[in-house]
Amino acid sequence: MRVFAVGPGSERAAALAARAIGVGYPLLADRRTLLAKRFGFRRLLGLLQESGVAVIDRAGTVRLLHRAKNPGAALHMDEVRRAIDELGRADAPSGDAT
Repeated sequence: MRVFAVGPGSERAAALAARAIGVGYPLLADRRTLLAKRFGFRRLLGLLQESGVAVIDRAGTVRLLHRAKNPGAALHMDEVRRAIDELGRADAPSGDAT
């Protein structure tokens, strides 16, 4: 399983933000907000980028998509953990020995 974050702006801005908030995973740049648009994240009032979270499985299926107009409401960690746990169970060996 891979975890990463995507934000608007340049690669340099992403690297600075990752260091500033101390994340232990890559923070990628979506300079032209192409990925954000693909997932339906919009610009608000022409100034702010709508934020949120998406959990996507290896097949590319979106398991969780949460959009937030208020950046403070962007992460619902209980929902994120639940979606990730479900993915982990799906990837785990069945345990049936024959």
